[in-house]
Amino acid sequence: MEASYRIYDQSNSNRCITPSDFIHYMNMSIMAVLFCEPDMHKEFNKIANAFMQIITSDISGNSKYKDKPVFSHYVLSDLNGFLTCDIDHLKILSYKRHNTNRNSTQEEPYHWWAFPYDYLVYEDELLKVYNGETDHYEVDKSISPTVQDLMVAIELKVMELE
Repeated sequence: MEASYRIYDQSNSNRCITPSDFIHYMNMSIMAVLFCEPDMHKEFNKIANAFMQIITSDISGNSKYKDKPVFSHYVLSDLNGFLTCDIDHLKILSYKRHNTNRNSTQEEPYHWWAFPYDYLVYEDELLKVYNGETDHYEVDKSISPTVQDLMVAIELKVMELE
């Protein structure tokens, strides 16, 4: 099913835009809201909307897509709604996650098939915040000494290879 959505980005002929791209940016956008990162939320929304512009302009100018249900995917059908991270759209995502047969052979990409997968059920966590079950989502933005050492080692290796 996903192949029917493939539309090539005119600015990069090697780049193919699929529903998975939108799902990735939607997931990151919602996580940005969860982690109190409004600038990142805006940036992920901007990228998703830019992809939508590419698809919309390609469909309107290309008759071979005229009869294809390009926007029938549950995320693409209301992308801007999902990007707003409101309660209704988060409930839809939560319902899809908890009520879809995971052993299905369907090829439709679901939002938990992209990062963060099941490691963080972000729509449920954000719903807890919105519903007052949690005052806020604790965010620790400090970088551990181990990660700092890794970052320095990577940077030194890059400099060495240049």
